[in-house]
Amino acid sequence: MNLRILFLLSASVAACDKKPTPAPAAAAAKMVEPPAPAAAAAADPACAAKVKQLEPWLAQLDLEARSHEIDFGYTLQPIDRAPMPVTHHVDNVAITRTSIAAFDVSEHDHARNELGDHPAQKALDDRLVKIHDMKAGADEIDPAPDDLIRIDVDQRAAWGDVARALDAATKAGYHNAVFAFTAKSTLAQPPGVDATTTSETAAREASDKLDALQNTCKPWSRAALHAPARNVPPADDAANHAKAIAAALVECNCAADPDEIRRLSWIDGHWHQALVRVGVTLPLDPAATTTIALPAKTPWSEAHAKIVEAGAQGAVKLAAK
Repeated sequence: MNLRILFLLSASVAACDKKPTPAPAAAAAKMVEPPAPAAAAAADPACAAKVKQLEPWLAQLDLEARSHEIDFGYTLQPIDRAPMPVTHHVDNVAITRTSIAAFDVSEHDHARNELGDHPAQKALDDRLVKIHDMKAGADEIDPAPDDLIRIDVDQRAAWGDVARALDAATKAGYHNAVFAFTAKSTLAQPPGVDATTTSETAAREASDKLDALQNTCKPWSRAALHAPARNVPPADDAANHAKAIAAALVECNCAADPDEIRRLSWIDGHWHQALVRVGVTLPLDPAATTTIALPAKTPWSEAHAKIVEAGAQGAVKLAAK
């Protein structure tokens, strides 16, 4: 083989085997460094101010909507307390002027009242023992503890029946009774809207307009996808949701007008048959030494204040004169 050719081949192989000298670290970093992000546009002060006012209003609206219920066959007594959801997934006693009914959390058909009108005390005792010992079905969502019972009392119901029901619940083994009341809302009504929405069409239109507004502010559209969190106090969860919506509205610089959001949210959330609720929990203890006694025929509309006061005083017994 020609020596010149052999020399060229040997040089070529050596060049292939030789590793390239690495670039200095600073130079390498400069080669792959991404472009600096553009500075975010400053929020419009007017937008930020509107959103700051809207946030607590939305939180209160959310919390009140979670407490909404409709009266069915009874009218719950109003009290001067802010709305707060009262659990539905719980054993329940309903007392009217003429009847007492009791249902386990697993019994969803409340049309049939096994106790009938003015049941005897033994029948009431036996019924509450039965439902206390029943267990919630596997399909029941977040049932309340078995030692809690909810008591709904019509304004015209008699104190004597409330006392009998509470005595039966205590003997059955319940540790707490939550009395449901109609709460007092202090939510500011936006100008130009009715106090309640009586038209189903108006409510649907408001809901559709809110959906359309979300499309003008994509961050809000994402923040609106919220389901109530489990194991978080309702007031805290409502506040967290409102905070997320407020941040989203600022991010899109109020592409969706906060004043319009407030107006449409009120129309959408104030269906005229929905009432805000709040509960007063009374501890139950067979050994309680404090007794509240009133004439048996005292209407609940006059007697309920005793329960509201007792809610902060520990376990009591009720007695009818």
